[in-house]
Amino acid sequence: MRRDARFYLDGSKRALRMALDGLSDAQSHPERRERGLCVAIEFGRSVGEALRRLKSRVPGYDEWWLSAKETYLSHPVCAYLYDKRNDIFHEGHLLVNRVTVPPNVKMVPEGILVDGQLFIAPPDADSFVFGDTFGNDGWAVGDSDIVTYALSFPRPSTSLQFDDAPGEFKDRPAIDAVEFWLSRLTELVDDAEQKLFGAG
Repeated sequence: MRRDARFYLDGSKRALRMALDGLSDAQSHPERRERGLCVAIEFGRSVGEALRRLKSRVPGYDEWWLSAKETYLSHPVCAYLYDKRNDIFHEGHLLVNRVTVPPNVKMVPEGILVDGQLFIAPPDADSFVFGDTFGNDGWAVGDSDIVTYALSFPRPSTSLQFDDAPGEFKDRPAIDAVEFWLSRLTELVDDAEQKLFGAG
């Protein structure tokens, strides 16, 4: 059965929603970050595939595609992520580096700043200890190296990075690149609907 053009436009929208759901999952749940990115990349690629099916179904498609591709998909990271789906398909997972990001800790006269949050030292504290013999962080009293006032602050986090991401996305979290790509795909789908289907 031959599908009509609207079927494929709607398919691109469904794929985009799935991709954005994957990104949201990766952003909100660190334990599901890699899985969320895989979903985002798989369905992100499906957006373009669905739009390509419009080629023989909508007048003016070729002219629109040449212009839209240059406007929305010319950044190298778009082609890079489009091809990343091959890693998932052939390797069974996303090829990323796990980079440890320690909290930003700074001693100040009032106490200690951790990732911009101030923890005020108790009045009788004499020093700050990172990892005493019991594994505690916090303030010690006198010459002791044992924490008297334990402090709980963020442990080092893990960031997923593509080791060969192009341009400004090199050495940045993979989520940043995927978010940028999906924002471009969102604009692409909107443009297709407006210019090829007269919506707007």
